[in-house]
Amino acid sequence: MEIALLSPQSIKIKNKQAVFIIDPQDIKGKQQADAVIVLDDSQKPERIEESRITVQGPGEYEISAVKINAVQNNKKTVFYLVVDAMIVLVAKSSAINEKDARDVDVAIIDADAPVNQEVFAAFNARLGIFFGLHAKQSVTDFGKEVATATKYIITKDKLPAETGMLLLG
Repeated sequence: MEIALLSPQSIKIKNKQAVFIIDPQDIKGKQQADAVIVLDDSQKPERIEESRITVQGPGEYEISAVKINAVQNNKKTVFYLVVDAMIVLVAKSSAINEKDARDVDVAIIDADAPVNQEVFAAFNARLGIFFGLHAKQSVTDFGKEVATATKYIITKDKLPAETGMLLLG
């Protein structure tokens, strides 16, 4: 699975079967995707060429062999994707809470607010990937060594044994 930063608030998740654009806003250049995923119901995403579907709101979906479970929280949607045998959380930091936490392999967080460390820990993620307005502050608050990249490729067998952190930027 490849995760790439497209703009300060937009990312692309890609595997062999599908390409997903998360919250497309202020993206430079043409992008193609199988699906657009919208985390905040109040947003109007930019149009992405050849996107077959825009996933906005709760429900269960399957797009090109990627299973998606979406739950609503605070007018925002929290997405759980099964990509390359990994369970991947994709959400805004303001939408996650301990009550709804599930174990995930990778947590991709748009830090629209500072990330609560206890809430993040409840997901038992082996890799936390952060982007957005409060991403740098949030990863600094964790007090761990943090790598920075604009694109990152991860496979299930390469997940760290202890929780790793990555700042997309």
